[in-house]
Amino acid sequence: MIINSNNKQHESKHIHLSDSPAPSGRPVLFLLFHPSGSRAGGGDDTDVWDGSDVSVIKNEGGSYGDSKDRPILIASGAELAYLARELNKMGRLNVSVNGQPYWIDVFNLFGVYFALSKNIDLNGINWTPIGNKTGRYFNGHFDGRGHIVSGLTSVHDITSEGVSEYNFAGLFGHVSNGTIQNLGVELHSKGIDLTVDKGVPHAGGIAGRLSGTMDGIAVIRNCYVTGDGAVKATAPGGSAYAGGITGIGNPGGESSVILIHCYTTVGTEATGNVSSSAGGIAGMMSSGCSYAYSTGNVEAKGEGFRRAGGISGYGGGTVSNNLALNRNITGTELYRVCDRVTSSCYASTRTKVNNSTVRNENPSSKNGADTWLETYEADLKRSPAGDDNGWAKAWTFTGGNLP
Repeated sequence: MIINSNNKQHESKHIHLSDSPAPSGRPVLFLLFHPSGSRAGGGDDTDVWDGSDVSVIKNEGGSYGDSKDRPILIASGAELAYLARELNKMGRLNVSVNGQPYWIDVFNLFGVYFALSKNIDLNGINWTPIGNKTGRYFNGHFDGRGHIVSGLTSVHDITSEGVSEYNFAGLFGHVSNGTIQNLGVELHSKGIDLTVDKGVPHAGGIAGRLSGTMDGIAVIRNCYVTGDGAVKATAPGGSAYAGGITGIGNPGGESSVILIHCYTTVGTEATGNVSSSAGGIAGMMSSGCSYAYSTGNVEAKGEGFRRAGGISGYGGGTVSNNLALNRNITGTELYRVCDRVTSSCYASTRTKVNNSTVRNENPSSKNGADTWLETYEADLKRSPAGDDNGWAKAWTFTGGNLP
């Protein structure tokens, strides 16, 4: 995959997924992914956040953010916190452009491009997401440029104003008709943990909620979430959504939400009094999710429907070309991949679904087709064949390790 840290390729380590032999003596597929090389959290290319924010984004590139090649550059945790603060209060951003103030109304960032110029270590300090509740959303474009935001913890226990209120947790809260790409997030051990007494919590490592409209598209691409923490959403009086990348991907029109070329290694847990949806990639994905894999435990708890899946707990649209390597998936309506699969999805034979082993040969089924260490690369690249296959185009396979 093209995500890297300081231009150093990630390498994988692996452990066996099954105690039982695979057919024809095939070795079982592995589970855990551990990125190596330089990490955020130290060095000249990392800013370590102290919990403060600023009153201006220095924007060393001097651009207006009017194109992807001329983004507004964010170089510190304080500048990122400033973006969150102003968006959440519907204020204005002061951006320095060649030493002169340039003001941007954050209630509409459509067509505005931002990019990271450094790794940022959030240092385990409690983070308020960029777009934290109903009516607060990011609709610009954010490019991590291969940098990592590490030390992310977002733990909030919220008393909501009503059952229809949405609250969000993650690096971003709500992304609507916006783009997040080329970004790595490493969770602090405290992880992401959102509890809302009466409202609806959405928790995700990259974004709590991803939504598009009839005339717009929301995209998360080339992103990953790793670390020691988990992603949790709890709703004592409602429904809860938790996913490794996003809690929910909710389209306003066909193909208005796209989640592509992402992976996660963190656990996810949703607990709701009405319903719960948890997934390795998305708690609920009602549009498109392709070329993604996850390895963390997935659990849907509470009352009512408890949907859980290695890729998505509840799905729709195009769910294709995904790989589920989760050790445990628990709930009442649950599958190794997702409850709706389009095509070309695979899963490990070690994955337990409510403590039971599932075997399957159909890559278009909810449980995906079985795959093993010696076959998984060929399986993933089989359909679509050739240059149109995203596994072959955007991912790097080395020595039998995870891409």
